[in-house]
This record gives sequence, C-alpha cells and structure tokens, in this order.
Amino acid sequence: MFAVRKLSKRETVIASLVALVIAGALTYNTVIEPLATRWQRLDSRIRKKASDLRKDMNILSRGISESDYEKFSVFAGAGKSEEEDISDTLTLIESVCRANSCRIASIRPGNAKTSGRTKEIMIDVDIESSFGSLFKFLYEIEAKPEMALRVNRFTINSTAGSGGRLKCALSIARILAL
Repeated sequence: MFAVRKLSKRETVIASLVALVIAGALTYNTVIEPLATRWQRLDSRIRKKASDLRKDMNILSRGISESDYEKFSVFAGAGKSEEEDISDTLTLIESVCRANSCRIASIRPGNAKTSGRTKEIMIDVDIESSFGSLFKFLYEIEAKPEMALRVNRFTINSTAGSGGRLKCALSIARILAL
C-alpha cells in the first residue's frame, strides 16, 4: 500500500492498466474462451443433427414404408463396400432397362457421397429407346421406393431418320441408408 502512494500519477495509471489487462486475460482464459468453445461444439452438433434430420426427411418423403424398408435394406447392407453398392446400383438400372426394352449406350458410375447416415451414389446413363419405353423406364425408376432411385437430370434428343428412337442422357442418384 505504501508503494502505491509513492508512485507518481503516471505510474499509477500504467499500473492500473497492467492490472486491468491481466484481469481481462485471466477472465478471457478462464471464463469466456471455455464458454465460446462449448457453444461452438454445441452449435456444430446441432448443425450435424439438423443435417441428419434433413436427410432422414428426404428418405421419408420418398414414401418408404416399413415393408418397403425391409426390401430396401437387402440392397443397403451395412457390410457392403462402396464398390458393391455401386455394382448393385448398376445392376438394378440395367435390369430396369432390360425390362423396358431400353438399350444402354453408356453407363458411368460417379462418386458416392457419404454424409451422416446416408450414402448417395450418382450414375450417369445414356439410353436409346422408343418414346414409350423410355417413359416406362423413367416411371419405373421413380415409382418403386425400394429401389431408392431418383432421376436428377435428363436430356432427351431425337435425330432425323432415327425411326422414332430417342437418345436420353440421365443423371440418376440412389440414396442408401448406412
């Protein structure tokens, strides 16, 4: 206390500022930063849960019932590798093409994106078929929920002298539950 009385006014101001900076640093390190870190962790957990919920709602919006899910779960086994899932998806698309008299000109598997509890497999397909067969194929892809296939984009072309045949480029996605 006597040492403080011996300080000049300038030294007292500097000592007070140093004490405030030290008190502020201690408050920041012991109170503010732990709370901010905790809030950031909670915020990221909330964002992850919201993302999982949106993806689950996406699956539910496709109209998959419990009986459909049992059929669907045969295709989406938890022990399957990415290559097996892609192979199953390609086989499924080929069988639907064959059943609807469509000819696959080319088929290219894309990337499989895993996020949360779902995996989305992208497939690009070029098909040649008649008008009726093509639309039967598109209907069958979208109508059966156990296939979990969705056409994201398609482009239909017709050339002169093709005899009513259409060329269609499709981007198909398959959502699998992990």
